[in-house]
Amino acid sequence: MDTNSSVVARELVARGAHCVNDVSGGTHDPHMLPTIAALGVPAVLMHMRGTPDTMASLASYDDVVAEARASAAPPQPRRSPAAPPPHAASCATRHSLSRAP
Repeated sequence: MDTNSSVVARELVARGAHCVNDVSGGTHDPHMLPTIAALGVPAVLMHMRGTPDTMASLASYDDVVAEARASAAPPQPRRSPAAPPPHAASCATRHSLSRAP
């Protein structure tokens, strides 16, 4: 499911969703990354500038990979064994880049 809310993620996984796609990369809800880890489901953590209403107008980059990495949520000091793997964020970047005009 596509959400940036840990409450929505928890509810939809309880109803059968098997993956969380967080367009904010875990930055809009401080409970999202711990919730994903506790749920034990795969996650795609994406990069977004601005808000859902403004992000399309802010999608201009000199180096999209470097700028997305620089704005990503800071790494957690200790990663839970159930946390999403570190490469989860890169899945969205590869997909988005492959669809770029």
